[in-house]
Amino acid sequence: MQRVGKKGHHGRDMPSLSLGYLSLPGANATQLVHAAHAAGLHRIGVRIGGRQPDDAGDWPVAGGTALQSLRLAMDATGVAVMNVSAHYLGAATPLASYGSVFDTAAKLGARFVCLSSYDPEEARLSERLAQLTQTARSYGLALALEFVPYSATRTLDAAARVIAAAGITGLGVLLDLLHFMRSGSSLESLLALPATHLAFVQLCDGARQAPPQEKLSEEARGGRLYPGEGAFPLHDILAALPADVPLEIEVPHARMAGRPFDEQAIAAAAAVQSFLRALPSGASFKLEVAA
Repeated sequence: MQRVGKKGHHGRDMPSLSLGYLSLPGANATQLVHAAHAAGLHRIGVRIGGRQPDDAGDWPVAGGTALQSLRLAMDATGVAVMNVSAHYLGAATPLASYGSVFDTAAKLGARFVCLSSYDPEEARLSERLAQLTQTARSYGLALALEFVPYSATRTLDAAARVIAAAGITGLGVLLDLLHFMRSGSSLESLLALPATHLAFVQLCDGARQAPPQEKLSEEARGGRLYPGEGAFPLHDILAALPADVPLEIEVPHARMAGRPFDEQAIAAAAAVQSFLRALPSGASFKLEVAA
């Protein structure tokens, strides 16, 4: 299957891969930069705070020595930040509390700030996302709404409705392939999604049988598989994507748990690149690597 009127990734050059922070459980932002560089990757997706926008949590990157260390590592390696993750947006979350998130993301040169929704009312969510997107644009940022089967916005169809109703540029779907599969979302829905409503894609594979609902979060954080190891219809999914959509590696693999971060990053990057190069239809990707 292929998106009508848009050539998919089969047979097209592929944009450079980003290394998502979840791929290296326990790594801080600076360690993630060095691991991405060791793996020949140019970009990362990084956590800079807790789940609430005004909560540092275990990721105190919003200022001080942690931010300075991260910037020094980025300057030394040439690795850039593609996205900043991942904050919850609930019905009562003050929109003004995202100011420090946007400020830090802009200082890091990020392209996207990622959110997941815990507001069950789609109309209200769309209105608040439109306001938040307008603020983000003043910082040179776009918002990526991640649908998660254990959040309030559970499916691709739900995320698409919310974004369409918001009616503003700079807001798109974060398509995590594990969540796509576990939510029961369809290729038809993906093909129907306007290219302008897709922010970026997180790549992984997974087992055919989904775990129980209460174990989905555990699978997402430590039970993913490298592309080609599982049962997801990745060829069809990739063929349905716009050719220029940014791609991110999101593969916390149980087999690699506890190994050095560089080793984990190198293994994940090699597996993803090998899979993409082996896609059918004569695909020939020019994968950018760090100098």
